[in-house]
Amino acid sequence: MDKFLTSLQGNVRGKIKQYNRMIGVLWHCYLSPDHATQLEVAATLGVSDSLVSDYRRRIEQELRALSFIEVEEARMFELALRERVRTMVPIDSQAMAS
Repeated sequence: MDKFLTSLQGNVRGKIKQYNRMIGVLWHCYLSPDHATQLEVAATLGVSDSLVSDYRRRIEQELRALSFIEVEEARMFELALRERVRTMVPIDSQAMAS
């Protein structure tokens, strides 16, 4: 999991603001139980829909680079990642505005 997060950080060349946005996209689009649309995620993060789309493409590219042998291994990774990213996303950003 640390390797995956490091890969994401490298994907934005270590720029903290972009990395934090990417973590926000990872949380809201993939890990949060509140399944939001891409437009809702863009509004929540204060970025454009196209930026959310670009970050989703990059995240999916990094996810594909992981090689899980078993489904259970992938599931354990997802659960661990969800817990880690939950601590990284600002609290007010976790509760989607209605």
